Amino acid sequence: MNFFKNKKILSTQLILFLFIWFWTFITPLSMDDLQSSHLTSIQILRFSKEEWFNWNGRFFGQTIFRFMASGNRLFWSMANGLVFVALITLIASLSTKQKFEHIHFTRFIAISMACLVFIPNFGETILWRAGSGNYLWMTVANLFLIWIYVKTDFLMGNFKRSYLIPLLPFMLLALIAGWSNENTAGGTLIILIAHSFLLLKNRVKINFIYILGLVFFILGYLALLLAPGNKIRALKSLGAAYFKKPFFTRFSDNFIAVTKTVFSSNMDKLLLVSIVIAIVLSLNFWLNKTAFINGLTWSFSGMAIIYALSFAPLGQNEARAYFGGIIYLLISLFSLIPSKKLFNKSFDGIIIQLGFTFLLFFGLIIVSTGFLDSYQSSLAIKNRYSFVSTEGQKTNYNKIIKVPALAYIPQTPYSVDYPFNELKADPNAYPNFLYHDYLRVKGVVLEK
Repeated sequence: MNFFKNKKILSTQLILFLFIWFWTFITPLSMDDLQSSHLTSIQILRFSKEEWFNWNGRFFGQTIFRFMASGNRLFWSMANGLVFVALITLIASLSTKQKFEHIHFTRFIAISMACLVFIPNFGETILWRAGSGNYLWMTVANLFLIWIYVKTDFLMGNFKRSYLIPLLPFMLLALIAGWSNENTAGGTLIILIAHSFLLLKNRVKINFIYILGLVFFILGYLALLLAPGNKIRALKSLGAAYFKKPFFTRFSDNFIAVTKTVFSSNMDKLLLVSIVIAIVLSLNFWLNKTAFINGLTWSFSGMAIIYALSFAPLGQNEARAYFGGIIYLLISLFSLIPSKKLFNKSFDGIIIQLGFTFLLFFGLIIVSTGFLDSYQSSLAIKNRYSFVSTEGQKTNYNKIIKVPALAYIPQTPYSVDYPFNELKADPNAYPNFLYHDYLRVKGVVLEK
């Protein structure tokens, strides 16, 4: 990634890192985070193993989130900031047509702002530890694997002795990427297969590590899909009656639900319209076969990731489930736009410049509003935790605590718990019972 030499881009990466580091640090643990807040490393690994058998197959994503929730807040906030910067950097690199193409500073700014604006439920997928571990971190693992395949010479030509050093980390990365997220890993598989066919067509020589990486990726993907806990979770969540429906009925219902969710989001519609405009402009003004095919491949993979939820029993109505698909669509969008058009005074260049100006202006408003909303809701949640802890000490942790309604209700997807899950009248309901694990109180109920 030779654009690391660009001082302006390095400065932007540093600012983004500090921003997400600080934002993660001031965001309190929430919902599922609370249950893992006191776990030791051994307990985390045991929980993830048991969960694979009894709840879901996302071993690595669940493990990372539990370390984030139970570990040192300063360290894991820094790590989260670094991974977010890695996400944007990988998008910038993967959206270029050449292996080591120079990245313009303006283009990097546009990609950074697009991520901040278009990432679905930013608070849940970036700031919430359970969401970040399963979506941000796992998507970066997938993009990093793709980057090695399409942007480096590590897998090309004859095998060299020096390759033995990174071989084990590479195989582990391939396994983690496959064992990450059902629909995102599926989209990655599409990209890798398309790239393999392209190499085969051009008769490019590959070494055995190329095949080894695909094998480990597929093994991880199978471990994810075939986890015994997947069906158990679906049965407990939906009941046996769901699985008695004909497959086509389930698929069609879920397909409709996915479509409704995607087109109910103004940001998703804007992104899709932008991609269509970029395709039309590419065909009429800047047709580059390599870039065009690359952009369409990412578009197809992104839509495949999104509509793969039609086959899943759960998740069609959860915005965070679309994280991987949106990221791949962003790569598609920027793959279709040549960097030079950001500075060109032609008709098509002016359209791109207008789009960039619109993104930058409204993006700053959206993100600043979201940050303020997130800050206020985080403060309200922290005050609630302090109240429960104080009341618990007063009652020697032996009584059910009545908790007032949250002082500030999250208003935007940038807050950690949006839409907000308020406490119930039952101490055993979700999320009430999580307070017992986090604050060691007997229980909490919402004060009427």
